[in-house]
Amino acid sequence: MATTIYSGSNDGYVLNSGSNWVTVRDADTGGSSSTSQTSNSYAIRASLTSGRGGTTYYVARVFLEFDVSGITHVPESGTLEVRGHTFGNADVVAAKGTQSASLGTSDFDAIEGWDGSSANGSGAGNNASNITIYGSELSIWSVSGYNSFTLTQQALVDIAGLSTFKVCLLENDSDIRDATPAAPSGVNTYSGLRFSEYSGSSNDPKIVITEQDNAVFFGANF
Repeated sequence: MATTIYSGSNDGYVLNSGSNWVTVRDADTGGSSSTSQTSNSYAIRASLTSGRGGTTYYVARVFLEFDVSGITHVPESGTLEVRGHTFGNADVVAAKGTQSASLGTSDFDAIEGWDGSSANGSGAGNNASNITIYGSELSIWSVSGYNSFTLTQQALVDIAGLSTFKVCLLENDSDIRDATPAAPSGVNTYSGLRFSEYSGSSNDPKIVITEQDNAVFFGANF
């Protein structure tokens, strides 16, 4: 049986920016955040802009949460589905989030296992093996339809064991792996999405899970 659970209203993003990549990427607190936007074209981002005023680096991470208090058994399988918007140039990973019940700038690094202590902009602070992956990298991002992450076994276990299932969507090649974005490829490394505030649930972030057939468990007792 398939069950669909839509993201709660505390979904949103946290953005940080500045002139030094390491300082921006590994800050504990972001510069701005929002849980009220219906969509954001740059919601998942690790990029730079250059001009007469110098170089500015940007890192934006999306945080989603789902009420899974009604799920008591580990699902057989599941997907996390996010509706794209405007841009689709980032390689995106879904990781376990630890954000607060009221998303704000202090949640910029609210990712389980995140460690910025060794970052140098050249890979020393790679967090690929530190964070808990909920959905492997999507290198193709639809801007007009849903983007689907296949949930890992750990994600399925957490859905059954937690009341609130929290997810962070972040850029893989520069953000997770601590690689300073470089022009021209780094300039457009961002992807947009629609949040729960977008009109109609047909655009909401959601998880779709297939629950275990109880008959399997009953049958095992005979």
